[in-house]
Amino acid sequence: LWIRPTPELSFQVSSGHLEHPEKIEPGNQTRSTASIGWQKAFPGGFFSATAIAGRNLGASGPEWGSTLEWTWKFADANFAYGRVESVDRDLYELTHKRQRPEDVAPVRTTVQALTLGFTRDVRLVSEAETGLGFDATIYGFTNRLNAVYGSHPVSIHGFLRVRFGSSGGEHAGHGDMKM
Repeated sequence: LWIRPTPELSFQVSSGHLEHPEKIEPGNQTRSTASIGWQKAFPGGFFSATAIAGRNLGASGPEWGSTLEWTWKFADANFAYGRVESVDRDLYELTHKRQRPEDVAPVRTTVQALTLGFTRDVRLVSEAETGLGFDATIYGFTNRLNAVYGSHPVSIHGFLRVRFGSSGGEHAGHGDMKM
C-alpha cells in the first residue's frame, strides 16, 4: 500500500511471503516494510528524507532493520547526503564470514552504520551527467566482533558518478531528483 497525501509526503507499507528467497539460506520468509518519505523543492535545489523499517521473519526468527537517509541539493550542483542504519545480523556469519551451519543455533546481533557524503556535479562529457564525490562510514556493533572488524572500523570512498541519459537529473537517488 502506497499513499501520497501531498506532493511532498508519502507513506508505504508492504508484506509478502517469499518461498526460498535466498539461494544460500534455505527456507521461506515473510518480509514486511514500512516507510515515510518527505521532499521539498527550493530555488537551486531540494531536500528529501526517507525513514524505513523492515522485518524478515524466517525459520531462525525475526531480523529487524531500520534506516534514515537524506539528500540535500544546494547551489544547483552540490549534494550532501547521509544515512543512519541499524540491522540485525547473525553473529556466526559475521564472525566466520560464511553461512551458519544448521547445527549452530542462531544468535542475532545489531550492526549500526552512519554514512555522510558530498557530491559535486562537474561537466566532463556532454552525453552524461557526472559528479565527483566522497563519503565516509563509521560502524558500531558488539565488542564480540572486534577481533574480526576492529574496534572502530571506518570506510572512506571517493568516486566518479556517471549517469547516461539523465539530462539534468531525472532519476531518484543521491541528489538526482528533478524539481
